[in-house]
Amino acid sequence: MIRSIYHDTLVSVITTKVDADDEVITPSAGVDMTGFDGVAFVCVAGKGEVGSLSMKAQQDTDSAFGTAADLEGTATSFATAVAADGICVLDIYQPQERYVRPVLTVPDFSTARPISIIAIQYGAREMPQTNTGEFHQSPDEGTA
Repeated sequence: MIRSIYHDTLVSVITTKVDADDEVITPSAGVDMTGFDGVAFVCVAGKGEVGSLSMKAQQDTDSAFGTAADLEGTATSFATAVAADGICVLDIYQPQERYVRPVLTVPDFSTARPISIIAIQYGAREMPQTNTGEFHQSPDEGTA
């Protein structure tokens, strides 16, 4: 059996914002964990200014997140710098409820920063997963 991130995971964009500044970003949609063991939320915040961001995870039994609850101990912080993007990975393994989402707190920057959060669901019980992209096994050198 082929084992690769392309076949064994499901990658989706949770949110992208070009002008995040002094706000809490709470995506209305999270991920449905049916058929997966875990999810890693990867957040990237654009460089250009020093700032401290924080991310946590919430879960709910309903996809609308009407009764969303924070997951204990999941709050984590990361920073941007003048010359370096900020990146954070928040991994939730075997959540107790079906739907999970990230919540990102963005500081008051002097100039708004671009932010993206990607979800990588892993431990798929049914494969392969359908992702946009290509899989290559043992490619020869040459023109791409």
